[in-house]
Amino acid sequence: MELHSKVCLPKIIKSYKELEEKVDKVCKSGDKILIKFDVKIKAEDLILNYCNLKYSVISDDQIKIIQKRDSANYIICIYEPLK
Repeated sequence: MELHSKVCLPKIIKSYKELEEKVDKVCKSGDKILIKFDVKIKAEDLILNYCNLKYSVISDDQIKIIQKRDSANYIICIYEPLK
């Protein structure tokens, strides 16, 4: 069986309030998703609420002392919201 899903690339998430607007309304269940997020958001929250845990989850959630403009942590997974 071959999966043909699109890649969903929402804009950087800077607060929990932006999740519905930037992720829920843009991505469909089963899509591959690259979630870029600010250091104020916990990677664990995003993984548990948005990733299908049957598949691999790739994450880069290293906290850096110096934040460059437009830098972000990221998660790559198969989008499967809890709702």
